[in-house]
Amino acid sequence: MVTPMPMTTHSPLTFFASMGRCAFICCLLGGTALLAQPAVEKKPITNAASIRFEQTTHDLGRIAAGSLVKREIVFTNDGDTDLTIRDISHTCSCTTTPEWTRVTPPKGKGRIMLEFQAMAMSGEMQKTIAVHSNDPAKPVIAIALKGLVWQPLEITPGVAVMKTTALPSQELSTVVRIINHTEQPISLKEPASDNNHFLPRLETITAGKEFRLTVSAKPPFPACMLSANITIATSSAERPVLTIPAVILHMPELVVHPPQLFLSAHTADAPHLISIRSQSPQPVAITHVSCDAPGSSVTIREITAGKDFELSVQLPKDLGSLPPKTYTITAKTTASGQPTISIPISFARAPAFPPPSP
Repeated sequence: MVTPMPMTTHSPLTFFASMGRCAFICCLLGGTALLAQPAVEKKPITNAASIRFEQTTHDLGRIAAGSLVKREIVFTNDGDTDLTIRDISHTCSCTTTPEWTRVTPPKGKGRIMLEFQAMAMSGEMQKTIAVHSNDPAKPVIAIALKGLVWQPLEITPGVAVMKTTALPSQELSTVVRIINHTEQPISLKEPASDNNHFLPRLETITAGKEFRLTVSAKPPFPACMLSANITIATSSAERPVLTIPAVILHMPELVVHPPQLFLSAHTADAPHLISIRSQSPQPVAITHVSCDAPGSSVTIREITAGKDFELSVQLPKDLGSLPPKTYTITAKTTASGQPTISIPISFARAPAFPPPSP
């Protein structure tokens, strides 16, 4: 007679704990088996070109503004077929590559002639060129350039600008600072102007180091923009002549934005805001604001006394459905060169479609 085995009763927690231990052992054995598998080595690309640069970042060091820096960049073809550089692209017109080795044989070296024109910039410089080749693994390689551009003779601002809102009856003037950052002191000759409207005057602030150029202009002035070149001869071998542009800009006394309201029938009744800013040195008043559109209203709010204003225009909803017509918002001002303001209102009409054919 066979005695039956006693049945053991397990709680759900005990059951899941046992299953967890089994899973852990299986994972451990499986992980060990995976670790024991030999690694598959990636086969190198054969019968191909392979470009390698000795360095991909080039520090051009301290560069005088306006100077031209030339650098030779060397690369090697580590492949077993000819390396062809198809093109070299630039992120800035200040960098050029006038020539480079077009085809480099296997295990051979090539060169890229790089030129950087510092122009009138100053401060830290970071530029990039991209080399495009027939290397299948590295078809495009970026070459980084960095350096510090400094001004041996700093001119601030670079342009002597005088702004006016009307034809002034008084003299205009502006100041330009000239600072020598080199170790050697310099001397400056008397400035000259190629336009008789501009009168330059030079003062020495610190002997050999800092100077102040005052450019003034005397009326009467023509209504068009005036410009001139102020030239100063120096004792600097690097910059024997300084050329400083000077200009008189005629600015509008009042700037209106938007200068015109262009609406649709759906947006006619929404409130429309128009800003008016005075560029006059004198405070300006704006009065008698109105609109000739039927059923319209205009209010004005002074944001900054004598300087900034805001018009709020309310138009009737059915204005866009009336026969086509251009309406106008008008106002009076105390600005001598702009006594009135006119802001046209136009509507975009829906196109007329022919009736459907029967």
